[in-house]
Amino acid sequence: MRDLSRARENALGARLKARQQLKALLLRHGHRYTGRTFWTAAHEWSLASISFAHPARYVVFVEYRHAVREAQDRLDRLTQALRDDCEHWRIERDYQELKQELGLGHYTRGATGAAFTITPP
Repeated sequence: MRDLSRARENALGARLKARQQLKALLLRHGHRYTGRTFWTAAHEWSLASISFAHPARYVVFVEYRHAVREAQDRLDRLTQALRDDCEHWRIERDYQELKQELGLGHYTRGATGAAFTITPP
């Protein structure tokens, strides 16, 4: 459980870094997203319409987009594995009772083990 939690935190960091690299590339070359929220379907549609005059820049752009997609896929896999592992966790019954009392969804645990981040069902 602890290893999955740490791997998920690392995946979050990798996704953040991949997104930052893509946004930095776009800003360096004058491509600004005018929408309200990044990383939504509208933002993805906007990214699909971007083109570069120089082929090498477009290759870098495509690679950064792939890195963002791969980071998201990795995060999704680890999140699902963490949820699946919760079913076999030694304190699962206590967790389910607490979740029911508080009306909460799934959780992720910080690397220190001291704090829980609750996400809605």
